[in-house]
Formats: sequence, C-alpha cells, structure tokens
Amino acid sequence: MRWCSVGLLFVFAWAQQSWWVFFKDKPAISPTVLQQTISKAKLKRHLRQKIPLDQRDFPVNTYYLTQLKTCGATILWVSKWFNAAVIKTENESCLSCIAHQTFVRKITPVKRLKSVLAAVDYGSAQPIADAINLSVLHNAGFQGNKVKIAVFDNGFIGVDSNHATLGHLFTQGRFLGSWDFALQDSNVFDDGVHGSYVLSIMASNAPGVYVGTAPMASYFLARTEVNAYERHIEEYYWLAAVEVADSLGIDVINSSLGYNLFDPGEGDYTYQDMNGDRTIVTQAADIAASKGMVVVNSAGNEGASPWHYIIAPCDADSILCVGAVDQNGVIAPFSSRGPTADGRIKPDVVAQGAATPLVLSNGQVSSGNGTSFSAPIIAGLAACLIQAVPSATAMQIIEAIRRSGDRADKPDTIYGYGIPNAAAAWSYLRSLTTTLPKKFPLLQIKQNLEQLQLTLFDEQFQYYQLTLYDIQGRKVYQQDGFITNVQYNLPLQTLHPGCYIVEVFYKNQKIRAKWIKGF
Repeated sequence: MRWCSVGLLFVFAWAQQSWWVFFKDKPAISPTVLQQTISKAKLKRHLRQKIPLDQRDFPVNTYYLTQLKTCGATILWVSKWFNAAVIKTENESCLSCIAHQTFVRKITPVKRLKSVLAAVDYGSAQPIADAINLSVLHNAGFQGNKVKIAVFDNGFIGVDSNHATLGHLFTQGRFLGSWDFALQDSNVFDDGVHGSYVLSIMASNAPGVYVGTAPMASYFLARTEVNAYERHIEEYYWLAAVEVADSLGIDVINSSLGYNLFDPGEGDYTYQDMNGDRTIVTQAADIAASKGMVVVNSAGNEGASPWHYIIAPCDADSILCVGAVDQNGVIAPFSSRGPTADGRIKPDVVAQGAATPLVLSNGQVSSGNGTSFSAPIIAGLAACLIQAVPSATAMQIIEAIRRSGDRADKPDTIYGYGIPNAAAAWSYLRSLTTTLPKKFPLLQIKQNLEQLQLTLFDEQFQYYQLTLYDIQGRKVYQQDGFITNVQYNLPLQTLHPGCYIVEVFYKNQKIRAKWIKGF
C-alpha cells in the first residue's frame, strides 16, 4: 500500500503495532567504513562468485534510526537490503512524527508489504509485449508519457465512442486533435475503421483486457488515405500531415500506409522507384526524420503478390520500415520483402502482424493480419524509449531498435534486423547518453578499435568490478578485485567486432561508457 498523505496512516485499527519505515537514501561510505561493516567472509564469497557490492550491502543511516527513536518508536529490526526499519508503536503521534521526517519515503504495515511497482496486465496484448520484451520499459514507468504520436490512416470510426479501451485519451487529455486532409475538416471519426484498429494497438489502456504499446502517450489523428480511390493526391495529403505534425511537435509518426500501384490513368510506380529518393512521400518521410521525428511505416503486404517488394515510403533510409511475423516469429507470407532498389536492407525490423491482437471500433478485442498492425507495435516501443531516454535523437532511437533485433548480427531482406528487444534498445541508448565524468581522478578508460585499457589509481584499498555487455544486454566479460594503482589491457581479442557497453562499479558509483571494437 502506498501512502499519499499523513492522514491515510490512521485508517488501521491500532491492533496493528508493527510498521515498515522505508528511507529515501543512504549515506556515502568511506573505504575504511566499508571494511569495518562488511565481513571478510562476505567479501570472499562475493569475489569467488564475482558478485559486485552495491547499495544493499551498505548500512542504514544511523541518524535516521536515531530520529525514529526520538519520535517514540521501538526499532525491532533494521534492513540494509530494503533500506528500512521495522518499528513497533501503539502511539498515533509517533507515526505522525515519523511521517513528517524528510528522509522517510514510505510507511506501511508489516502485514501488508507489497512491491512498489505492479506488473502491467496486458490482457489480450500479452503476446505483443512478450515478443519485444516491452514489460521491462512499462514496469519501469516508461509507457510513452508526454510523448506525442501522430497516426496517419484512413479514418478512426468509433475511437471517440470506444470508452472501454480508448476513453482515457479524452478524459485524461491525451487526444491532441485531428484533421481530415482530404475533406479539410476535423472530423476523422466518420470514415474508415483501419486507423481505429492501428491506434488501439498503441493507445489502448484497459488492464486485463488490452494494454497497448504506448498507453500513456498523446495522439494526433490524421486522415490522409481515402478508401474510394488510389491516387497520387494521397501522397500529398501525407506530406501535408507530416508538416502539420512537425508544427505540433510530434515525436513519433505511425503510418500504416504505402504507395506503389494506383487507379487507371494515375501512373504506377515501379520497383526501381523504391530507391529512397524518387517518390514524394519517401522524400517527405526523410525530411520528417531530419526534423527529429521517428517515422515508423508498414512495409506493405506485397510479399505474395507479383510486386513482392516494399512500397513507398518504406524505402526511405532514415525511417523504420516494419515487416510482419506471426506469434512464433516466422515471417508472414504477405509481408513485403527487401531490399530497396539501390540494395539497402529493408525491412528494418519485424513485429507481430499475423493474427495480431487489436481492438475493434466497438471496443471488442479481435485480431487482424497485415504489416499495418506490426508498425504500431514498433511505434509504441519508440515512444517508450523516447520517454526513457529523452536526450536521444530520432536517429539514435531508430538505431537502438535496429541493433536490438534478434537478427542484428546478420540482417537480411526478409526479417531485416529481426524482432526488437526493448531492454537491449534501452541499454544501448543509455550507453550513448551516459558519458564518463569530465573530472574523475580515480578512474580512466582509454579505448581504441583494438583494446580497452582500464586504469585505477588510488592510494586506498578499493573494490572494483568491470563488466562488459554486448548490444543485446548480455554479459560477455567481467573482472573484479581489490586493487590500488593498477592498469589493465583487457584480454578481449576473442570478442566479435561491434558495440559494447563498459560498466565500472567503483567507490560506490556505477560509470558506463560505449566501446566500439573494430576488426
């Protein structure tokens, strides 16, 4: 149970006498105190199993414990691991006194101790979240909050009346507005259901029924596609929508649309036109990316047709082109294939687009087939990553999603870089935006394409641990010990070329940096 105010503390009968008091922080610890408070036997066990010391091994602030006693509490037990104390009191004023201490994070009855974060219950969307490991971001609180997503589609019938899963968009201020670029009005809720299905995959927020990939994001809905015809004017609607999205400060664009064949007399594109530069919609997509928007587009459903290949704007080099797989990760026959006409890898990544769980315009859960439904999975992931690492650029978000794919080592023109992994993408972004302090006299990391050199210099006996992770977040190397004035050229010749994350735990700090190993 979480406490919102002091008044809520007193709703329990006073037969409840034992309470957890959780503290906000721990004091900095000197090497001398470290050696005095941690036994040699414990240190030996940690070293043998290569387990680093962390905040849970350090003592609770004794001043905090003194203040609890001053308030009248009897301390039954102190937990280093939870940075908390179990107290006993029968006095309401004692709890009130403790609750007003600035160092107290939370008070809760012993018999009702629960985890602070509850796992998201995705309901029918569970396979979507599991496939891309999305719960790592969502359970950490990154669900797209304050990130703006524009959805380009053929209309959004039922979105304004589907209170079951999408009502929160309107009641919580996450609906940014809408525009019909064909009819030039703001009503996008009277024509087309395809956009409603696409939106539901990202925006639904009904725990136990359906939770989308970015349920806390804010959405702008744009109708750029007209069901009655296939004309080049729809590309210009798309362009107009992108420029409006730019002016609105949109962060992510989901476009489950594509252009290749048109009505008689319009003039079709050819595969040779899919070279990243020729079509107006592809050019517009690349410009959008240059303005800092993450553009996510469905690859197309031409895999089993004579056309076979991706369609515009998926040939753009600065956007994410998303193909479709089934729940088992096998490519869907209809998913458009790469490469681009000039030989670049496309699609970029894949997600579930066969029998994809979604919500109908009447609020009922169903499923659908098409790369239209794999794209919003990735768009929602991008939004969560933007919230998690707001300093990351659009191109860094795209690169992180590509690199996190399960085929990133050997991308191809069917799966691209594969199915993304949210945890690995998040780890990669943090490595780019977390740099070594400009002045850190106790540690130096020197790196080039062949080797990584770690130098520690300190006159005091110090514990350190260095861990190396690959781009998938897998631990590939670790060493630790208690050292003074030591320099290592790490034996990393067996590691494959690529990007790695260096993490050093030293003097109660974790420092991370990126290392690129060359050939």
